[in-house]
Amino acid sequence: MSKKSIPSGDGKGFFDERRIALAASSLDGKDYVVYKITRAGFTISFVIAAERSGKCVLLVSPTKKIISSTMKAAADVVGIYGNSACEYNKRAVMKYPLLKHLPMSLPSMEDCEKCKFADECCILDIERDPDAPLKSITSAKLVAIMLSDSERSEFLRDVLRDEDCILIDEAHSLITGDVPKIPFRDMILAGLGARLAGYPTLRMALRGWQDILNKINPREDYSDYEDLEREIEECGTDYRLIREVEVGGGIHPEFYRKMHGELKQVARHSDELGVGEQEVILLRDLIDILGSEKVRLSYITTDGVGQIYVCGAIGQKNGAIKSYLKDCARKAAVIFVSGTLYEPYPNFFRDLIGREKIMDVIEPEVVQATFPDLCNTNSKMIIYADTFRLSGQIRHKLARLPDIIASIKEISESKHNAPIRVLSPNIDIRNRLYEALHHDYPNIFFDYYRSVDTIGVESNIRITIAVGLAEVPKNAYDCLSDSYEESQTIRVNDVHAWTWQAWSRCKDPAGIEPSEVYCIGVKPEDIEKVITWGPNRTVTRLGKYGYQVTCDEELPKPAVMAPFVSADPNLTPCADPILTPYLS
Repeated sequence: MSKKSIPSGDGKGFFDERRIALAASSLDGKDYVVYKITRAGFTISFVIAAERSGKCVLLVSPTKKIISSTMKAAADVVGIYGNSACEYNKRAVMKYPLLKHLPMSLPSMEDCEKCKFADECCILDIERDPDAPLKSITSAKLVAIMLSDSERSEFLRDVLRDEDCILIDEAHSLITGDVPKIPFRDMILAGLGARLAGYPTLRMALRGWQDILNKINPREDYSDYEDLEREIEECGTDYRLIREVEVGGGIHPEFYRKMHGELKQVARHSDELGVGEQEVILLRDLIDILGSEKVRLSYITTDGVGQIYVCGAIGQKNGAIKSYLKDCARKAAVIFVSGTLYEPYPNFFRDLIGREKIMDVIEPEVVQATFPDLCNTNSKMIIYADTFRLSGQIRHKLARLPDIIASIKEISESKHNAPIRVLSPNIDIRNRLYEALHHDYPNIFFDYYRSVDTIGVESNIRITIAVGLAEVPKNAYDCLSDSYEESQTIRVNDVHAWTWQAWSRCKDPAGIEPSEVYCIGVKPEDIEKVITWGPNRTVTRLGKYGYQVTCDEELPKPAVMAPFVSADPNLTPCADPILTPYLS
């Protein structure tokens, strides 16, 4: 990958225009992987530059909130909305709640035009202005378009066929997309056949599940499942636990669509059929698994409970992007960008494009020289470490809650009860902290890692209390890799990416107001890993549990301080903290 230098301007009043000019330099028809500082303003600057360029640009985002709060705030962008935005679909979900777990379809274009909500319907925005130069779409909606051959999807593929450039924002989220999985010993599906007598393609899916089980566990002396269980007993669950099984050519797209159609009917008639939420979700995942030529067995531990899962096709988002670039937008340049970008293996993004094009990389020395953290947001950020590591199973973390609550109170009072965001490892701990604190501390906003508010959006809250790191089960990414070691490097990268994304929300993108992160249960050496980013980020195992993080050239980091200590031993409100730099 070659490097690209862009001349930079200077001058105090030139910051915004300089960022826009630097972002505009990536609109030169080449493919880019852009490494940057979190909250550096690249996305907003790029959208403004794209609007000025007159080029046809598609903006792809992992969440609707990034599109609405960041992209559309910068320029006139026409959105391609998910089918859940349809008013009739909203009413259907209210009436039949199980539909929220399934891909939604749209009425025909003729029916939409006759709809009483048509004049205000956002879904029709793209049909009103199909030639708009700037368009936005979520990665989930792009998947839906590429998997469906409906009239509406065909129309949208045609609309998106002649893009000049495609920006894929927060591109790290493509690496670890959700993988459909079903517990190997699941007995729920086995009991569904009789209740689905009127749904022939779903019964076909259930037969397909039984075929998969027979191929995984044949009636012979050797059993993949038993072999996995022996391996677990002998080597422990941290060891490589992967089995790949050929299951055939996958189901025909026609049956795939019919299965989803019947499943939506089942969701609408769930009460009379005696089908519950868990069964609908399992059937949905089964349909996705049946589309694979291979499945993998993987041992995954969740909340301390381990099971062997049958995992289906991986990277549905990646497959949709690859298909879109190959079949629809062959001439479009592609820009991958994120403040927490890494590649699970060399040339991951080049392979995702799947075309013979030159891929340039804006590397850190170029970013610092020509697209630096112009407002010095990291220099205005301080992170306070802790003396212990919040780890272990959920019961171990819950046992720490009284101490965590006390620490949150202490920090809040020392900061004059200013607005504070508390980040939790999961929703359960978030809810428990909310119940314990929200009444007496209305200044605190309670959130959790991986929420829509912890990636790609701005926040006006400049103080964050981070309880532990983002959570990922030990074997969650076995199905994305070819070895246990590879699985763990993906997991560690993912934990660090989602943690640093969440912490970065408190930074002032203008670099004026200082920001602070108070860690509870995160030691200094772990913080150093979380904030280390740059091209060729490499995670290397050290010993049994430790990891080392290196980059070719590190992007600038915030200051890491010793654990927070109140200046007043009696924890008097309004006390200032003692600042002690952490020396690694």
